[in-house]
Amino acid sequence: MNFKIKKTLSKLVFTFLVMFFGGIIVNASCTYQQRANLNETARNIRAAFEVNEKEVEVAGVDYITKEAFIFKELQPEFILNIYNITNDVLITQTNDHNRRTVDINYGMTTNGVYNTTITDFENIITYTFRVVSNLEGCRGDILRTFTITKPKLNYFVQYPICDGLENIPYCQRFITEEFSINLNELPERLEQYLDEHNLGPDGEVKGNWFSKNWLYIAIGVVIVGGATGVTIFIVRKRRAI
Repeated sequence: MNFKIKKTLSKLVFTFLVMFFGGIIVNASCTYQQRANLNETARNIRAAFEVNEKEVEVAGVDYITKEAFIFKELQPEFILNIYNITNDVLITQTNDHNRRTVDINYGMTTNGVYNTTITDFENIITYTFRVVSNLEGCRGDILRTFTITKPKLNYFVQYPICDGLENIPYCQRFITEEFSINLNELPERLEQYLDEHNLGPDGEVKGNWFSKNWLYIAIGVVIVGGATGVTIFIVRKRRAI
């Protein structure tokens, strides 16, 4: 091995040792008390969604007359709130829908509370939050990772068959798990659920409820079959954070 190669290798080894031991020295400067305080701060950080519904104008087209029209409907929006953020931490937010990353710091909060509006009501989205130390000497240390799931609007609730059954999973207004059924299968699934749980909207056995509401069931199925002759194309602007 010639002199130039030895010299180059010596420089590389020296650089590696400086980086390695330098990293240990920096990491070691984070004291036990600092880390304990940071862990406590991270544990106190929590996130929650609240739902706000607003009336919006929606464009539609009548398939029979071909006429465009405007109607109003209530659309939900979700407010994401993250609580107890301090100057000592940074939060990285990602999601499993559009993979967008948002970095959140104390300066983006109001007294430690960060909030943002999410107008996507058609997708179930899981948000992941990584809490990282922003404290000198401990900067960059990952303190905690947690997730929260944003629900979506359940379109089954718009059909009469769900009237009075809002507490049953298939008819809840917002859901965090997709249903593997279509509207044609909904009556049978509802009957099965009520039968298994011996439930009814007014305390009656499930057979009595379905005998009283058979017309609504038929109407719901007919709607799906397209017998109404009218289809509304809804034009919405949506975004997911």
